[in-house]
Amino acid sequence: MWNENQYKFILRCNRRLTMVWKWLTTALLLWILWGILQNYSSYFPPDFNATFLLDREAYFHGIYRAAFFVHLVSSPIALVCGLFLVSSHSRRWLPKVHKLVGRVHLANVCFAVAPSGFVMSFYALGGFVSTAAFLSLSVLTCMTALLGFWHARQQRFEAHQRWMWRSWILLSSAIALRLMAMVAEPFGWDPIGVYRFTAWASWLLPLMILELSVWLRVNAQDTHPHAPALSPPEEEKGS
Repeated sequence: MWNENQYKFILRCNRRLTMVWKWLTTALLLWILWGILQNYSSYFPPDFNATFLLDREAYFHGIYRAAFFVHLVSSPIALVCGLFLVSSHSRRWLPKVHKLVGRVHLANVCFAVAPSGFVMSFYALGGFVSTAAFLSLSVLTCMTALLGFWHARQQRFEAHQRWMWRSWILLSSAIALRLMAMVAEPFGWDPIGVYRFTAWASWLLPLMILELSVWLRVNAQDTHPHAPALSPPEEEKGS
């Protein structure tokens, strides 16, 4: 498909884009996560004048209340653990810690983050469009984490890394959603319409970029099977 020069160009671009993507994502995640955590004083106890809790007092009880607080506590833990797990340094230098954190992360995502997000989806601003987006996100987040774990158990570490990156992208959608909302706010667009759009775009767009990167890598390696891989998998032992 590509000649040698084109392949080398793709190789360089992929490595540079990957490095920039990782550092930019990390910086944005930590910045926005810090901003989110600063708002936690409005949730304990709930302040219904706070931005996120506006117009939620009528149904802020029962299963929604429980799901809200579970999600509030479990999501930052998932983001921090996910950031540690997708780092190549954690796999290379701390393999035992990586496996332990991975198991804690899996339990947190599958038994706290995804189920609580699933419940909260039915109360999402924007009606059916937003609800469908968050329901899909909750299910896919759980499924990708489980598939990543299954591939690790089968010692298919390259596939394991791909699936965990997908899970990480889905988890990070909360950060992307807030970032998109911040960008759209100065334009004075309809907030409901913006929320419906970002509910889908916050995870579909980053996921599409990831899949494009994987496709480019696989096709470049198929064209030049003896050339160095675009993003060689880390050597790991055990699961």
